[in-house]
Amino acid sequence: MRIFITLMFLIFNFQSLTMAGDIRDFEIEGMSIGDSLLDYFNKNKILQNKMDYYINDNFITSDLSKIINSTLYDSIQISFKNNSILNIYEIEAAIIFNNKMDACEKKRKLIFEEILKSFPNADKTDLIKTKLSFDKTGNSIVFGRQIYLKNRDYIQVACFDFSNELNSNKYLDTLKVTLTSRKFADWRSKSYKIIK
Repeated sequence: MRIFITLMFLIFNFQSLTMAGDIRDFEIEGMSIGDSLLDYFNKNKILQNKMDYYINDNFITSDLSKIINSTLYDSIQISFKNNSILNIYEIEAAIIFNNKMDACEKKRKLIFEEILKSFPNADKTDLIKTKLSFDKTGNSIVFGRQIYLKNRDYIQVACFDFSNELNSNKYLDTLKVTLTSRKFADWRSKSYKIIK
């Protein structure tokens, strides 16, 4: 059974969630980790929205906000394996909170606590606040928490407070709910381009 995460209104349909231990049990906008993006979108549209984040193209991230037409999120990015199937490895849904970090933090806490109710015994992080490694200025930070599932895939709820330099380059302060496979997270940590 898949669990739907609806961020904007904090409506979480977590039936039998205590039985869920696999990231594939969760959906954002009807999509889940492990699905093929080709089940939802035309390959040309997916690749037309490709982002230039990484030093190689083993995985690709596309901003599908223009083709999903979500009423809940301001942005949806999907990361997928660059193969013939385009398997989904990460789904990131975001709401813009530009220069409103207090409001972002309040919403982040509410969402995380709501999800956590269904995982009282799950491995989870304390609040993590760290600089974003790809911002050379050192002025962009992320603060949030993660819930780890049994295979170390994780759900993250975090606020991203980008530096003024990056804000001018179209990086907007956001609240993000992210479903991430461990394989993609490990690859990405070594593959981000540094922004100058």
